[in-house]
Amino acid sequence: MNSAANSMYWNLGKLLSEKKLEEGYGSGVVKQLSVDLKSEFPDMGLSPRNLWNMKRFYQQNTKLLQSVAVLPWGHNLLLLDKIKTIEEVMFYANEAVVKGGLTIYCSMRLRWTAIVESRIN
Repeated sequence: MNSAANSMYWNLGKLLSEKKLEEGYGSGVVKQLSVDLKSEFPDMGLSPRNLWNMKRFYQQNTKLLQSVAVLPWGHNLLLLDKIKTIEEVMFYANEAVVKGGLTIYCSMRLRWTAIVESRIN
């Protein structure tokens, strides 16, 4: 699922980004797109919220396509939600590819803990 689904998510995100749809301005368009896509692909998780996530995925990961393409969608969402800099996203995406996707949360947690401890001490 990873590469094919991520490719589709990437392309949907690209489409939304290119159309310059924003959550306030384009929300009606995205809701209707979600309805239309769900009627064609009922098992693919194409809710309006997930479509907005696809747009974020495209915009934040244009430089990381090779790494993020092989990660499960949930891992990509975790990267989008928890990490703010492109360098950190690249680090964690590469770690997940090299060490296996299940280690991504543990790796992020350890690094976060180290950062917090260094600021406290």
